[in-house]
Amino acid sequence: MTEQKLKLPYDWRKLELAPVAGSYISQGEQGKPLARKALELLLEDIGYANSWLGQTVKDAPLEKAIGNCLGEYSVQNSEQTIGDYLSVNEDVLKKYKAETVDALKKDLGPSMSTKYQEIFNENEKAEHIIKGKEKHNIGSDEEVERAKATTKKYEKVIPGLSIIENGKISKLRDRVETAYNQDLLDSLYSNKKEAE
Repeated sequence: MTEQKLKLPYDWRKLELAPVAGSYISQGEQGKPLARKALELLLEDIGYANSWLGQTVKDAPLEKAIGNCLGEYSVQNSEQTIGDYLSVNEDVLKKYKAETVDALKKDLGPSMSTKYQEIFNENEKAEHIIKGKEKHNIGSDEEVERAKATTKKYEKVIPGLSIIENGKISKLRDRVETAYNQDLLDSLYSNKKEAE
C-alpha cells in the first residue's frame, strides 16, 4: 500500500514562515513574541487567521502550533523537485549575479527533476561511506570512488542551495520583524491618541 499525501486546502509553500517561527522559538522566551508574529502571518498567508482552525492554532501552546506547521512544511518541502525549488525562489535568485545563478542552474541541470531533499541525503550517504573507509576500512574501493564522485558533483550545489535558502529565510525574517515592530509602534501611538 502506498502512502497518500494529504491534499492541503492551500498552497503548502505558504507555510514557509514555519522554519522562521521555529528559529525564533529556539531562542527561548526572548524569541517568543517574534515566533508568535511569524505564526500569525503564516495563518494570514494560508487564509486561516480568522477561521476556527486559525483560532485553534493560536490557542495551542506556541511550540506545538509551530511544530505542527514546521512538520507539514518539512514533509512538503522534501517532496519538491530542484526545478520547483528554483522556480519558487526566483525572487531570491534575482538578488545574485545572473552569471553565478546560471552556473548554479547548469550544475543542477541533471538534477532538476530530483527531489530537493534527495540531493542532501545522497551527499550525506556518500560522506558516510568515505568516512567509514577512512576510519574503519569499511566499504569497497568502488563504493568509495562512487561516493567521492557524488561529493564532487555536489560540492558547489549544496552550499549554493543553502545560500538560496538563507536568502529566503532572511527575507522572511525581515517580514516578521517589520510586522512585529509595526505592531509595537501602533501600540505606542494608539495609546497616545487615546490619552489625548
